[in-house]
Amino acid sequence: MLLGVAAVLLSNLLPAGGVVAQDQPPSLAARSATSPFVDVHTHPDSSQPERSVQAALEAMKLENAAKIVFMPPPFTADDPGRYDAETLLPAVKGHADKLVVLGGGGSLNAMIQQSARSGDAGPEIQRKFKQRAEELLRLGAVGFGELTAEHFQGATPYQSVSPDHPLFLLLADIAAEHGVPTVENKPVARLLFAMGRVGEPIPPELYQAIAEILAFVYRTHRYYFHRLKSRRLEAAALTA
Repeated sequence: MLLGVAAVLLSNLLPAGGVVAQDQPPSLAARSATSPFVDVHTHPDSSQPERSVQAALEAMKLENAAKIVFMPPPFTADDPGRYDAETLLPAVKGHADKLVVLGGGGSLNAMIQQSARSGDAGPEIQRKFKQRAEELLRLGAVGFGELTAEHFQGATPYQSVSPDHPLFLLLADIAAEHGVPTVENKPVARLLFAMGRVGEPIPPELYQAIAEILAFVYRTHRYYFHRLKSRRLEAAALTA
């Protein structure tokens, strides 16, 4: 399960707010990274997903990116621009080696926020939450995102939920049941929050810790993506 914690690993290789399907000014021109990297937190233009995908593919060649993870922002239930993985999945079809999609930012996150405000995380809420999470995986999402325990105001309003909210814990269980990779390293997350700055390199003191996390995700994902392809082929055979 790839949640917002991984976002702080990003450098300034893509403009904030997602892939833009327009020409960029010189100040935002793509720069090639020394080593191949995975951009784990990209919000495409939902009104033009196909153009966003093409822009991303072109940028990957220039920036030395190995893979890009698309996801919807962490929407609230009343956001008129809310969308989810269904908007992005058709556009990335045929590019599974380079582009993947997380789901839930337009649905699961809103359910978590609503549950926190109402105080209701009972059996019926959890049933609907699990149903939606499993639906996203069946549709082809490789994990869940962007979901937030705390998100400062920007494209979406300020949001705050306890990280041990019952629906977050349930999501971890759902991920485990379906073989979605999860990584928990609270000390590193806290250090990144304290020391990291968006658009700046990772502090050298954290190189080894971050490398170990990325190596774990890479090893796990190779098997996971193989299983995901098998599930898609099985689903296609059933609907044929």
